[in-house]
Amino acid sequence: MPWHRLSARYLRVLDALRVHACLSCEQLQMLLGGCGRTLQVYLTQLRRWNFICFIPARHPNIPARSLWVLTTKGLAALADHAHLPLAVYLAKYRYSRARLEWLMLRLERVYHIRNFLFRLQRMRWEWTLQTWDVEVEARFSTEDDPGTYYPAHLPGIARLKNSQGRWVTLALEYDANLMPVKGERARLEQFIRLITLPDFNDPDKYLFPIWVIVAANREREREYHDLLLHLGKRTGLLPWTFFITREHLATFYTDPTSEVWNTDSAWGDGCVSFLDQIIGAEKQTNLIAWQALPTHQSVNEKQLELESLAFGVSLTHSRRDLAALTLSLYALDKKVLTWIADHPLLDAIELASIAQMPARSIRRSITRLQQWGLIDAYAQRRANRVRCYVLSEKGVWLLTAWAGLGTAIKTYAHLRGWEQGFGGLIKHWEHTRLENRIYLHFLREARARGHRLITWHSELESQLYAEKVRLAPHRRWHPSVERGMERSEMVGGDFLPALEAYGQNMARFLPDGSGVYDSGDHYYIIAVEVDRSKASMRKMKGKLDYYAYARDRRDDVTWRILFVTTGWRRARHLADLVLQDAFAAFAESSTQHLRGDALVAELKRQGKFDWWQEQILPIYITTIDALNEHGIAGKIWMTAWNAIDPQNDSTVYCLECFEPKV
Repeated sequence: MPWHRLSARYLRVLDALRVHACLSCEQLQMLLGGCGRTLQVYLTQLRRWNFICFIPARHPNIPARSLWVLTTKGLAALADHAHLPLAVYLAKYRYSRARLEWLMLRLERVYHIRNFLFRLQRMRWEWTLQTWDVEVEARFSTEDDPGTYYPAHLPGIARLKNSQGRWVTLALEYDANLMPVKGERARLEQFIRLITLPDFNDPDKYLFPIWVIVAANREREREYHDLLLHLGKRTGLLPWTFFITREHLATFYTDPTSEVWNTDSAWGDGCVSFLDQIIGAEKQTNLIAWQALPTHQSVNEKQLELESLAFGVSLTHSRRDLAALTLSLYALDKKVLTWIADHPLLDAIELASIAQMPARSIRRSITRLQQWGLIDAYAQRRANRVRCYVLSEKGVWLLTAWAGLGTAIKTYAHLRGWEQGFGGLIKHWEHTRLENRIYLHFLREARARGHRLITWHSELESQLYAEKVRLAPHRRWHPSVERGMERSEMVGGDFLPALEAYGQNMARFLPDGSGVYDSGDHYYIIAVEVDRSKASMRKMKGKLDYYAYARDRRDDVTWRILFVTTGWRRARHLADLVLQDAFAAFAESSTQHLRGDALVAELKRQGKFDWWQEQILPIYITTIDALNEHGIAGKIWMTAWNAIDPQNDSTVYCLECFEPKV
């Protein structure tokens, strides 16, 4: 089919795919408008002429089944229509296979950023979308020196204009939740520093881009906010930023006027409506240009289509092979790979429990991942020999590319806590397997009760959220606490309790597992310690010091610190240690020998009972046998209050939401 016989409508479809490759049929309809059935006819006909082809999306977080891209023949038709040689046409519009590979490796955030912009365009409000793109290098310049530009890598950028001729630029971030938020620090800091350019100091002339951040969940939204505040201290300025979670984004699509957005200036004061908040500059922001990534692209490629790989092909760590491998994997394969990355040493039955699918489907996916060399299997030298799985080096390479870090595997491994490999987890097999079972217990309970287990970090990743802080090992009661002073203050970059201290030590928050559980009525931060009676009480005391600091720092949530130990005798010793830590808050030594009702009466007489209750860490202790028999939601947990009265052997539930409703 020669190009001159193509109607303008066919050429419009081809040109849209040239500008924005890897669009779904629904996205093409939102971009071009018109009837979806008519567009489907055009796509079918163009595919029959071999001008376009579809590639399977195969992604668990993308509803589209296939995405459309141009073929070499389609590009040649567009070049002929423009009266240009194909090589010149490709160079002019910077179309290359490298660009397709870049988009394929970051497909989730590319797809959802485009969806956000398309839905923004279809909303009935005063702003219209003028131009936009995804995965770009934005280039900021100044009027005084237009020849010098300052780059910043942005997942998405858009320019909007209203009926009064005012302009605004949006910088878009979508959180794929493939690495800790702090892994984006260097890229975000590069962007924030540009707000100090002199031309953006006058908002009536030029307005710095408004930042829109879509976080995976509420906890990561808070982490983005905290990171931005930290980076803003260096510049003294922050971009106007809107935050939203994926869950609330669906609400925004349904009701654009809904107040589901957080802003940096009104964080914690309630949500706002995005459409009612946007204002623009008086003139067009022509100080910001952008170029599609990657910036270095070959225009002499003979093969411009993406290709999948067959089993048995030797893989390299090049972007081309990783993109081809991404195209070859099924959606379930990608999901299983991320589950194994998040929770090392899960077996097939446990993975099937997470997926809520038959185990045979998971085993087929595991077989494919092993054939690609993305995971390794390990088993104990016992009769049952249950095979459990961890990532291989190739698997880490692939996840590095998906996270947007290219081939920086060492950086990604450091961000995920994998720089030492998984040998430590395999060495402490039972310890790791027990932590995985606790995670599965919480996941099953959340599903059964209609709650949400928002996040869960394994032992390797939990330590990424730990900071080395300077703590006071001996805390005394001080009148300043009753006067309402802050319980922690920043001193020289370290957090020091605002209590009298005799000496200082360094402590670190290193739980064996941690997560966030939302029951609707309570928002819990959970830390799990698997104690196999090998750690000394001095070491356990150091853990308690940091837990006290961490609780004081996050007083907007309900803390639960769960200790799982070998026996009730060890549990009693741990409970006594918690109380000793609370006793140290008092100057009077006369109360330290009291127990039970006598201690409570003395504390009430001194007027310190309520404050002292707050000092006792919310630690709940049980045994491995009780956990295996009754599950995480059983009435099997002992608190420090049990140790106050040795005659009290009653147990409780670890979370209030697990208590039976009367």
